[in-house]
Amino acid sequence: MARKNPFPKREREICSRVRELRKVLNLSRTQFGQAAGIDSHLIANYEHAKAQLNYAVGRQIIKAFGVNPKLISC
Repeated sequence: MARKNPFPKREREICSRVRELRKVLNLSRTQFGQAAGIDSHLIANYEHAKAQLNYAVGRQIIKAFGVNPKLISC
């Protein structure tokens, strides 16, 4: 079912960067989620722009993989 209020472009871009990071690291959603302490179903929801990536989850990803915060949030 399509969302009534689609995500703004910026939010979709953030979600796509999570997927790009996971692909660059060559990790499955399960592996990525385990390393960051995030459920793999949430990773899928972020990647498909079904859920907004909140600040706390973004920080977990940044800490787990040592990435530049701008990679995720800009």
